[in-house]
Amino acid sequence: MAVPATGATRYACNGEVRIAFEDLGGAGGEPLLLIMGLAVSRFWWPQGLVDELVRRGFHVAAYDQRDAGQSTHFPGAGAASPITAVLRRRSPAYTAEDMTDDAVAVVDALGWDSAHLFGHSMGGQLAQRTALRHPGRVRSITSSASLPGERRQPGRGPVRAPGHRGPARPDEVSRGP
Repeated sequence: MAVPATGATRYACNGEVRIAFEDLGGAGGEPLLLIMGLAVSRFWWPQGLVDELVRRGFHVAAYDQRDAGQSTHFPGAGAASPITAVLRRRSPAYTAEDMTDDAVAVVDALGWDSAHLFGHSMGGQLAQRTALRHPGRVRSITSSASLPGERRQPGRGPVRAPGHRGPARPDEVSRGP
């Protein structure tokens, strides 16, 4: 699938939800999807970081989460603080699983079979959840300023992505030059 010139806003669809995304350059490189945190536009990724990722051989794209930037906004989800959102008694308009499916919708719209995911803040948790929910679509994850998104199954312990070996042993950790 041919990808249009970089810099143009495009839209992926997950059901009725439109997810705004942008190809940031590096066509032909390793596919890398940048996932920003809650209610933050894709435009917050530093241009220097994007340029360096492209220079290192990545084909980079970024998108706006639901209720952020140019993606679909849901009534009543906008101006409230995160504390208000947690304390409200009504059901949310969408789930974290819906948001992981948004990431895969962007990967599909870009014509990629799979991608590396780089998530910042809540985007790091979404990258982890995407790897668990869609393991064949994720090449690797990098999480920045985020927490582990460990899920547990009753009586079974943590759910791990296929191929996960557990924490690195000290002899496996690179100590640098």
